Amino acid sequence: MKNIWKGLIVGAFVGAAVGIAQDAIDGAGRSGKRVAEQAKQSVTHVAERAQERIEDADLPAKLHSVAAAAQEKLEDADLPSKLQSVAAAAKDKLDEVNDDVRSALPS
Repeated sequence: MKNIWKGLIVGAFVGAAVGIAQDAIDGAGRSGKRVAEQAKQSVTHVAERAQERIEDADLPAKLHSVAAAAQEKLEDADLPSKLQSVAAAAKDKLDEVNDDVRSALPS
């Protein structure tokens, strides 16, 4: 009978330890599910807010406005006439250099 009591006591402690371990695992699982659900809700909220901000930004209209402004600046710059004057000035300089070279050469 002495050994039976010892076995019962050891079994009770082992059973209690196993029960505590199972409760801890179950609790951790529930906590993990709660954390996962909160994370999912947070990510969904952040994604919705990002979508709202993108829609509020009205990027196509802003890009169109920037492109129109750039086109106006290019038209106002009058690049073709400026390029013509630069080309004419370069031609004049080349003609001067040609004349100087011809005059420096023996005839």
